[in-house]
Amino acid sequence: MRDVLWTLTGCVSLAALLVVPIVGAIVCRRRKLTWWTTLLLMLPILYLVWVVAREPFLSVINGAVLRTILSGELLTSKFDIVHAGFVLDQPTIGKWLFWFSVATVLALPYVATVQWMSNRQNTAAYWAQAIPTLVIGFWLLCILTWPMCWLVQYISSMGATPRRIYGLIYGTVGALVVLAFLYWATSRRKAGRARHFLGAQAPSTTPRAGQAMAVIVTM
Repeated sequence: MRDVLWTLTGCVSLAALLVVPIVGAIVCRRRKLTWWTTLLLMLPILYLVWVVAREPFLSVINGAVLRTILSGELLTSKFDIVHAGFVLDQPTIGKWLFWFSVATVLALPYVATVQWMSNRQNTAAYWAQAIPTLVIGFWLLCILTWPMCWLVQYISSMGATPRRIYGLIYGTVGALVVLAFLYWATSRRKAGRARHFLGAQAPSTTPRAGQAMAVIVTM
């Protein structure tokens, strides 16, 4: 029964991911979203990413991942072969890289769409979109901690192979993509630069227009 409820909830959230951008685009033809509608639209993707990231996130929060790294166990302990390969019903490296990819592909375009629909000139609306975005980004990075730690342990215990190196590269690039997206999605420089540009250009054009009119009148 529990699995059925999780499946139904996931289907509803996935349907919301498809419907929300369409409805939001229609609404945004007239005006930008307020802070509470922005926050409401962020809830489906927050839930879906949380379903995937819950266990890795809790292991990061309780310090298990940090203890493994700082104690040196990551490089000295023997690699558990159960983590090797790609099996979805086992805690494998491929499984968590796969779920990271799925969560990222769903989350980043969705968050970008909500950002476009929200009124980022309003401080409350900005933070209603920025805070959930940062939370989602942190959860995505938490998902990567397990496969990346296992890959390092795998290579340390049994040596490097092309597939293991590719896995490290894939995880590193994925983390950089998430960090770059967080910087872009939470930056207010674009709006600030636009306002500065418009504010700087407006006074300079008016005197020139006035001088041109004065020359015409005197002629």
